Amino acid sequence: MAKLADLERLQDGWDGPGSKAIPAAVIDAYVNLVEAFGSPVPADLEPSAGSDGSISLGWNWNEEFYFEAELTPDGGLYLCAFGAREADDEQRTYPVFDAAVLRRFYQTGRIERHRFPALAARLTTWRARITKNTNRFRTEPR
Repeated sequence: MAKLADLERLQDGWDGPGSKAIPAAVIDAYVNLVEAFGSPVPADLEPSAGSDGSISLGWNWNEEFYFEAELTPDGGLYLCAFGAREADDEQRTYPVFDAAVLRRFYQTGRIERHRFPALAARLTTWRARITKNTNRFRTEPR
């Protein structure tokens, strides 16, 4: 966490005019990420400062993919994956930082479609029930 202490000390203008210090909320988000791993964050996830006040993380996987995550100053999370082919590239912005989403992205290389996977699963079940009941009512004679 020595690198994080260096990032905390950055002041506005650290990277020239217009560059921003990293807000405490972004530092806290990174600390939450460390806690989500349950141990020190893997070495390839060492944080670096963005001139907009973000914390960026980048790592390679299987030499075919490069992944990047950004903890944004507005409290959000940006994830992107770059593959050997442009068709493999994917990105997503989440309005709220979620350490578990970032941890799963690091472990699987997949960007989740839903911000709340548990809620998405419940909605899928709920939609299936509605469809089943709607079809049952359509097929029953009156």
